[in-house]
Amino acid sequence: SKKQSHSTGRLECISAMRRIILSQWINYFSKRAPAHPLLIMLKKTARYTWSPDPIPLCLLVRVDNGCLDRPSHVEASPRIPVDFEGVLTEYAKLDAECFAYRFMLGAWSTSNYSLAGHIIDLESASFVKYRGPYYTSSSTHPHNRFGYEGLGFIKILRQLARIKNIKTKNIQNRFYQKRRAHLGFCFLLLLGVEKNKASVFFSKHRGHVMNVSDQFETLAKKIRAPTTPLNLYKFIPDNPDPTLLNISRLF
Repeated sequence: SKKQSHSTGRLECISAMRRIILSQWINYFSKRAPAHPLLIMLKKTARYTWSPDPIPLCLLVRVDNGCLDRPSHVEASPRIPVDFEGVLTEYAKLDAECFAYRFMLGAWSTSNYSLAGHIIDLESASFVKYRGPYYTSSSTHPHNRFGYEGLGFIKILRQLARIKNIKTKNIQNRFYQKRRAHLGFCFLLLLGVEKNKASVFFSKHRGHVMNVSDQFETLAKKIRAPTTPLNLYKFIPDNPDPTLLNISRLF
């Protein structure tokens, strides 16, 4: 990157520690974050507008193993081989798992997701209390809101298809078909069904499970008080807190 802040490998210690904690929690529910095994403190500091005091800097170590291969790499080098159908499937599953386990990235791009379906840069990532359209660093685009990041995945897939000269027809339909099926399976897990038994049950009752899961998603996105602030960086006071209406509590 030509931007100096993106070219040093260094970042503020607070941000690095937050990324480590978030990656641990995301991987507790769903193996969708690169492992962050090590933080190396540096004898350097930097000043930021949000702090009156200098902030310690560090290096954050991430394990690759394919977790850091990004669509932006293919943009720069179109000859890189890509299993497009595999990428589409993993993005659909990731979007379903985000909704099921209530985590979000909040600032998607062709550099923030791996080709294997990992969330890479966790600066804006967060868990949500409920399943309303919350946001973190930006609310400008609906693609950044919880429950609607699939719109961003589809944009990335279409761009990737154009780069690789793959027909873009039906990408959206295929994405949501795979997402719907995987969310149905995740829905059984949310109900407490053991994973091996959930697989058998889902194979026998696929249509019924997905119909109930569809209703769960529709209802879960609607249940919130109209006055509840959707910015996760802001405090939610008790009065507009929609805890009593939150369907997630039922499970």
